[in-house]
Amino acid sequence: MYATIEAKTRHTRPKTYQDEQEKSGFQKELEANAFANALATPVRQCAFTQALLPSHFLIPIVAHITPPPEEDESGKRQASTVHLSPDIDLEVPRELRSPSRAYVIADREVFKTLSSRNKWPLIASERMKKWVGLKLGRNWQTLKVNREWTWDVKVDEVILDKLKGNVVMKMREAQQAGLLVHEDAMGTGDVAFGLRVGNTAEGNSSGQLHGKEVYDIAALLGDEKWQDLVGVQSVNLVALSASSTQVLQQALLRLDHYMSSKSG
Repeated sequence: MYATIEAKTRHTRPKTYQDEQEKSGFQKELEANAFANALATPVRQCAFTQALLPSHFLIPIVAHITPPPEEDESGKRQASTVHLSPDIDLEVPRELRSPSRAYVIADREVFKTLSSRNKWPLIASERMKKWVGLKLGRNWQTLKVNREWTWDVKVDEVILDKLKGNVVMKMREAQQAGLLVHEDAMGTGDVAFGLRVGNTAEGNSSGQLHGKEVYDIAALLGDEKWQDLVGVQSVNLVALSASSTQVLQQALLRLDHYMSSKSG
């Protein structure tokens, strides 16, 4: 009888600390795999290509409103301005931005196409229009996105700068934590990935980098940014395994995909 009760209630007990620690080598390897984590992000649909992709490979877009000044020089109150912008470090109060977001594939060429061919109004979803209509006291079906909303024609550059800035910030955090070191000084720590400059292949000579991703930071960030960040002498770096370096690798993956993808 007691054996039956034991069997029935075993699954309802909270896991012990030891249970949490008993992960297989494969589970640990999967958790440390930045690409696997990118693929595991929620799937969303690109508003332009209609492709279904993990959200890691998409750029979120929101509608937001700039309220008018009280009055212009003539004493007349101006209308609010509606914008459609990438939601990456967008400093807009919650009440002035649409609660819903659209998504566009994280590909610089796609964003260039949206601007050059004036296709960006396609991104504005019905939910965004309804929110704008409610905010402005207008019938959302009468809104003319292409005439009344604004879009930065250089949005591809804006996104690129923000993605680069995110990588720089994460690299600084990893450096300050002692997790981004020159390959000669890496010791015996587990290596997550490597960083190199240009076509230098020395970083691949280390056995600890075998099978690891190695990113060209000069190509991704530009000479000035990486030299200011890590110094001219540190041309081959390794990132030691940790949660913060995994976040850095996610940022590197996103930037690399945005710059190199040819889906547009």
